[in-house]
Amino acid sequence: MSTADTDLVTLRLLNGKLIATIPAHEMETGEVELRLGGKPIATATITSAGPGPSEAILSLPASALSDGVALLDLHRQDTGAHLARYTMFNGAALPTDLVSTVELLRAEVQALKRAFMDDASIAKLRAADRPLVVAEAVEETLSALESAAPGTDPLG
Repeated sequence: MSTADTDLVTLRLLNGKLIATIPAHEMETGEVELRLGGKPIATATITSAGPGPSEAILSLPASALSDGVALLDLHRQDTGAHLARYTMFNGAALPTDLVSTVELLRAEVQALKRAFMDDASIAKLRAADRPLVVAEAVEETLSALESAAPGTDPLG
């Protein structure tokens, strides 16, 4: 995916480094942080070669490279705002493996839940209504997974 086609932060893996392309309107300078399981594993300074998107290159530590599913989250270091997610299937865990799919689904539901709770606290949604809205979001996610064509990634 090229950054010309989207206004989103994009991530790609090249030679053991995660390269984040960040649109100018999102963030022009500063630091980004890569997290695995919610814990910081790498930081990088955003570099820009003029107008247009900036880049940050993060070296992946060995702890991020083991069998299974790894969800790498990119955040602004100053505000903690989530910028992007990169999912890696390593070793024995293949995308068609049921266990890895369940792990991925759980991680996605947790991310949705966190994002919803952040939005709900801003919107002052009544605490009694929150579980119903979360349940609706989970139902929609499961429906999307069930209707996805075999061999495709319905979550990303």
